[in-house]
Amino acid sequence: MVAPPTTNRPASINVFPVTAILLVIAAAASLTGCRTPSLQPNLPRIYSPPSAPVSGKPPVIFIPGMLGSRLVNRRTGEVVWPDLRVDGEEIALPISSPVLAQNTDEIVATEVLEEAKVSALIPEISVYGPLLEALERYGGYKRASFDAPPRGGDCDTLYLFPYDWRRDIVESARALGFKIEELKRRLGRPDLRFDVVTHSMGGLVARYYAMYGERDVLDAAVACPDWSGARNLNRIVMIATPNAGAMNALRVLLKGFSAMSFARPLGALPRKLSRKLPFARVGSRVTFTVPAIYQLLPPGGNARFFSAHLSPLPVNLYDVETWRRFKWSAAFDETSIRDELVRMAAKLGPNAARAESLKRAAARESFLRVVLRRSAAFHNALAVEAPPPPSLRFSFIGGDCIPTLDGAVIINGAWPRTIFRAAELPGDKWSKRKAAELIFNPGDGTITRNSLFGRPPDPQPVVAVQTSMRSTHVGTTLFCDSHNGLSHDRTMQDNLLTALLINR
Repeated sequence: MVAPPTTNRPASINVFPVTAILLVIAAAASLTGCRTPSLQPNLPRIYSPPSAPVSGKPPVIFIPGMLGSRLVNRRTGEVVWPDLRVDGEEIALPISSPVLAQNTDEIVATEVLEEAKVSALIPEISVYGPLLEALERYGGYKRASFDAPPRGGDCDTLYLFPYDWRRDIVESARALGFKIEELKRRLGRPDLRFDVVTHSMGGLVARYYAMYGERDVLDAAVACPDWSGARNLNRIVMIATPNAGAMNALRVLLKGFSAMSFARPLGALPRKLSRKLPFARVGSRVTFTVPAIYQLLPPGGNARFFSAHLSPLPVNLYDVETWRRFKWSAAFDETSIRDELVRMAAKLGPNAARAESLKRAAARESFLRVVLRRSAAFHNALAVEAPPPPSLRFSFIGGDCIPTLDGAVIINGAWPRTIFRAAELPGDKWSKRKAAELIFNPGDGTITRNSLFGRPPDPQPVVAVQTSMRSTHVGTTLFCDSHNGLSHDRTMQDNLLTALLINR
């Protein structure tokens, strides 16, 4: 593994309840002596009168990341996310139409997740609750609804934007635009501008909206930003946003994810503990149907793959033939296809099952072609060399102390294997160590430092951002915390509040 870089930044403390529980378990097992507590800012003291900021602040819109909105079946009222008792089949999207926007179901996003119940054995855990509380309690923002804004909702107000994180990111960006325009109309403020605070994929929703407003440009021969959305924005604060994609997205597409992963502040739980807790797993058959995950893949020039001998391996992530060659996804996984055929044969009979299997295989491949094409176009649209207007500011907040997946090793052959963990490689310790150095880079455990700034993997320690985010004022703050732990970090919250309240 790559050693975490040294830093002289103040240490942070993670107040995530799951972490506290694990520390209690560890303490009960073994007494290890006293430990000096890490320093953290005293937010009540810093943001209390007379130093509290004056009123009249631009309203804030908070946009969560993937998995960060509650999903509900509008017909039955059943919560389907987060629901950790099931395998996630309820959140699989239809894939029958080549127009992704037409692949709809009964599921809608109802609210931003502040807390979630993950297990009968663990109390509710915080998701975005601590961050939103900091904005309200110490920032002086009042919570309000897009659909029923209060009088005076054009200042000192916090609006939450839940969205269906499964769907194409452009759909979510357009929905954000419609919400903003309707809110301005209700407030009678056509000139109103917002500060936008985002986490993870939420930053991509905001970026696309700023550049293209409510237009879908992914089918255009050339995407031309008009920055129509930026007319409604003062700044975009991006917390752990994968501006250059994430190799973790490919791992999720191929292997699925634990339903606990959206609430892990410090990476995976210890194996002995995780085996005893009933965490459900969302499988690759479900993630295959989620367009947004493909749009989180690294752009074409950023994806890093290596052969079994650890030499660079050219791979086009956005070519269906690549997925066929390496037997990626439900479209080409022969074992999954065979198992599906066996299940259908028991119900339909062998002939009907074969016909249905061929039909489903064709639908999966057609869907994969569409979603890969749109994902490549999405990255190209965000990377257009078009500087933002001077009135729009960008701020980057992230982590760079945790080795973060930034590549993969492919062992080719009759049964190709794609490896994301150096320990799974055949060979000696030296080979595994070298592989870890190649496929991991500094980040927050999910998003690399380079991706935060929208840069390809580059050994140069230069901090530079894509032209489309190179505003006249760029704020950058880095911490030693995990992807999901960042929003709970008191020092991060202090820096965020400072950016919103002082640097106006």
